[in-house]
Amino acid sequence: MLHAFINIIKSQEQLRLFSLTCDYSTEFYGIISALESQKNSLQKVILDNCDFSAEFEVLNKCKNLETLHIGNCSTRLLKLLDYKVSTLEVIDFQNYAMPLIFEKSGKLLQRLYLVLDGEFRDESEPLLEAL
Repeated sequence: MLHAFINIIKSQEQLRLFSLTCDYSTEFYGIISALESQKNSLQKVILDNCDFSAEFEVLNKCKNLETLHIGNCSTRLLKLLDYKVSTLEVIDFQNYAMPLIFEKSGKLLQRLYLVLDGEFRDESEPLLEAL
């Protein structure tokens, strides 16, 4: 079944959106790597509950990536990704990860969407400093 998903990704001519919800898995068996074939068309990537995998580095090669949604993913994954996107959606991250996200996003960021858990709201000062 995994090979079928890889073949579907590679066979597409204009894949614009890729969404992946994991159970904090670290094994993606080449599915993420297959996105390299879509590096010229991929515009939005949604990652939820994903753990670190070197396969995600392929997203840094996407030339037209405009929106990156990262929800409940590992901090190690955050360090790997380049955030040169115009829209960044961040869901439930620890406050120590936020300065890294903002630093990597650079001046291209036009829209920022944050959803923070109650625990994070109590420690909002680092977030404000990072902004």
